[in-house]
Amino acid sequence: MSEKAKIRHIALRCSNPDALASFYEKTFGFTIVGRTPGGAIYLSDGYVNLALLTPKEGRPFGIDHFGVQVDSFEPVKAQTKVEAAYQVPGQHSEYMVRDTEGNRVDVMIDDWPH
Repeated sequence: MSEKAKIRHIALRCSNPDALASFYEKTFGFTIVGRTPGGAIYLSDGYVNLALLTPKEGRPFGIDHFGVQVDSFEPVKAQTKVEAAYQVPGQHSEYMVRDTEGNRVDVMIDDWPH
């Protein structure tokens, strides 16, 4: 394989897909790109899709976390509380927010070193 695999889809099982979709639209500017008859909502940042799945018996809500790269932390801080998650001065800065379901989202301006 000549190219690296790329993340294209992350799914979160949640109790209220509509409220969670609203959070991601307002906080990160994601766009709703689809809905299923069963209530799942699909959002995209134009590169990676995020699926917000409805509750299903025997399946826990959420995932551990996923990362979002932004141009500035300020718009995120204006919408929600941020906490320092990982700081290496001059190399990498990352913050953590919790969405309305308590899922961890790592927010960074610069990418991890390759």
